[in-house]
Amino acid sequence: MATAALGQATSTSSAYHDPYTGIHFQRYASGNYSFSLVLPDNPSFATTDLIGQLVSPLSPDGDGWAGVSFGSKMMGPLLLVAWPTPSKSVIVSPRLAHGKSPDSVHVYDNHPVKVKQIPEGTFVNGTHVTATFLCEGCVNADSFDPRASQIWQFAWAWSQRRVAEPGKPDTALSDHRGVYGFFGVDLEGAKSTEFLTLGIHRLCEAQVWV
Repeated sequence: MATAALGQATSTSSAYHDPYTGIHFQRYASGNYSFSLVLPDNPSFATTDLIGQLVSPLSPDGDGWAGVSFGSKMMGPLLLVAWPTPSKSVIVSPRLAHGKSPDSVHVYDNHPVKVKQIPEGTFVNGTHVTATFLCEGCVNADSFDPRASQIWQFAWAWSQRRVAEPGKPDTALSDHRGVYGFFGVDLEGAKSTEFLTLGIHRLCEAQVWV
């Protein structure tokens, strides 16, 4: 399981109400990047879904991607990466990094994971890509323990460089050129009694990424 590495995060998530979906998250924001998380109020390890939101700036040409690691490093834990397609839709791809170069980041297949779009919170505009999603199977042995009543360290990265083939979920990523960092997520604060009453599972049937 990804290690918590307490005390190393430079900042910690805080409560956030998303105006597009109405969901109450725990969110970390750094400049124009943010990651938000909400969990069921009584999660159990290896059986819990999560709702996430990734926001990242794009280049003037509309290129770029954002990533979050569910652990204190980029190599090893489950990653989720989001980028825009040429048609201005959004792809979210589960990944696993075996090294620091882009060609060492492969599609995740250690455990079954399915990412479903929440349409109200998923879009591309002139400056950003925003992906809001339900991730089924994201809490597993390569992830974090949602039962922890502590701050769990995550890692982030983003790039304004174009991925190799933006229309393909398994495309090679571009180098993020040192744009990365770490943050703590208040897992207790991320737990919500609203999780199962938001209608998310029904809304997400519109599009399944993987």
